[in-house]
Amino acid sequence: MIEGGLAFIRLVLNMKSLFSASVWGVVLLSVSGLGAAQPRVENRMPEVGEIGYLPRDGEPAAFNPPSLAWLHEKAAQTYTVEWSARADFSQAVTITNLPFNCYTHCAPLAPGEYYWRYRFVTGRGEVSSWSQTRRFIVDASAIVFPMPSRDERRARVPAGHPRLFVRPEELPRLRAAAGGAERPEFERLRAQADRLLGQPLVPEPTERGTATVKTNLTLLQNWWANRVQTLRACEEAETVAFVYLITGEAKYGEEARRRILDLAGWNPDGETNFRWNCEAAKPLLHRLSRAYDWAWAALTESDRARVQSAVKRRIQDAWESG
Repeated sequence: MIEGGLAFIRLVLNMKSLFSASVWGVVLLSVSGLGAAQPRVENRMPEVGEIGYLPRDGEPAAFNPPSLAWLHEKAAQTYTVEWSARADFSQAVTITNLPFNCYTHCAPLAPGEYYWRYRFVTGRGEVSSWSQTRRFIVDASAIVFPMPSRDERRARVPAGHPRLFVRPEELPRLRAAAGGAERPEFERLRAQADRLLGQPLVPEPTERGTATVKTNLTLLQNWWANRVQTLRACEEAETVAFVYLITGEAKYGEEARRRILDLAGWNPDGETNFRWNCEAAKPLLHRLSRAYDWAWAALTESDRARVQSAVKRRIQDAWESG
């Protein structure tokens, strides 16, 4: 009887230990994430206004390579997309670490039928299941239009300036045209630059204006007025900078520098802030960059650093505004 009782007690204790170990195992798996279910691609139907899945499943692509696009996954940090001429995805081309839900390859594809799919990686490093498989067809009529890779795009940027709308090797031809067949047009542009020499600068907007408050007419009026004011300031800087680029005359370089540095000093948290008034902010992105590029030779290293810092800040604002 005593031996039987001891055996029963040992059995109970062993079961208790086993139960405790199981409970702790579940807890540890939950904490570590090892027991979490694998994230899954929704494969849902697109809603009205969404891009959906491109190319349309099973249809011929208009371009070679086609631009692949899919619906965004809320948990996605990055995406992986792959395609293959085989349904089992053997010999697939796989592109990883994509920040957006679209991709265009850097080389054309051989004509034929292709299968493609995608998956995502979460911010915690979890890899989702693959999406459902879709198909597209590349035939001989598709327009060959690959997207240059990032390295190719960087290699195409000239080492020197200008880089925007005109390259260094194109300057001699452009200058010859300004002194020849296009001289009347260029002289009109030079006259505009001459009228700007030493003139007061267009001031930075100071009146609050935005289109985010639709019921306030004063804010709405100032919203567009601030854009017009900013655009004028940027266009004047561009005009003088371009005339300097063509002529190389110091008076235009000095005037362009004065105007460019003034624009670079505008307050990015003021009335040209991207979130508050994107229409006033946009010219300070692309037009200030053009003036800087065309008048690059008239700027000191310190000047260039100031302009680059100003443009970088405004790029960041534009990016974060969504």
